[in-house]
Amino acid sequence: MPMIKTYNRKRDICKVTLEVPVDQDNEYQSVCVVGDFNDWNPEATPMKKGRKAYSVTLELPAGNDYQFRYYIQNNDNNACWANESEADGCAPTPYCDAQNSVICA
Repeated sequence: MPMIKTYNRKRDICKVTLEVPVDQDNEYQSVCVVGDFNDWNPEATPMKKGRKAYSVTLELPAGNDYQFRYYIQNNDNNACWANESEADGCAPTPYCDAQNSVICA
């Protein structure tokens, strides 16, 4: 899952493009990115489906770290969480079996 960062000229905004590949064997009903930048709301930042991937571009204030995860809903209405394999890092969560991905903007 690629993560691409670009900065504006003043470097006060970091644009982060996130992608989740389309799964040909199990089409998703929806994919959203949730994190501390949107109060962990699974409906706040849906990803747009393309031919090969779901994607979204975030504009984040530069100089901060942001925790996030992907919220994936399958067509059978089962949901799961996924991390970004190319994240800048990971952070522990209150849940012993999970970690959050980290963007260093």
